[in-house]
Amino acid sequence: MNKGKIMYIMMKIDKDVPLDGFPRSHGRYPWRSLEVGDSFMVEADDLPGPIQSLRGLAWATGVRLGRKFSCHRTVTGGVRVWRVQ
Repeated sequence: MNKGKIMYIMMKIDKDVPLDGFPRSHGRYPWRSLEVGDSFMVEADDLPGPIQSLRGLAWATGVRLGRKFSCHRTVTGGVRVWRVQ
């Protein structure tokens, strides 16, 4: 083992590869459209993973947009997301 040493992997760097055709997640939820107090519902079947994944996405999106979001599980197992700031 190389304890304490950093191993680098040689990777080929590609230039001018278009982004078209690659999936983007920013269009899945209406983050930019929400005003303070607005919310949207994500049904249990539509959750991309555990609620923690959606909470992490809400936090990261909030940091990027300068907003705050709050996620709460509903009685049906879905998640409601509010813009709180």
